[in-house]
Amino acid sequence: MAHKLQQEKFLVIGTGITGIAVIKFLEKNNLSFTITDSRTSPPNRELIGQDYPHIKFSYGILVIPDDTTIIVLSPGLALSTP
Repeated sequence: MAHKLQQEKFLVIGTGITGIAVIKFLEKNNLSFTITDSRTSPPNRELIGQDYPHIKFSYGILVIPDDTTIIVLSPGLALSTP
């Protein structure tokens, strides 16, 4: 199963407690991912910039890359968010 996950392109939406836990898991397992958060000043922005400078991180607007195959959605994100 780990081999199949290597082919996936993950998108982590939200940088709160859940998002950071998912980011740590993905990084530890050398899986491909990007991060996005709709807030203009998301939590853990500095931590992500310091610990994961090689990962694409957009904030202020939700960005879904075209090659995304799996979205990991923060439980704190309102379902009404466009």
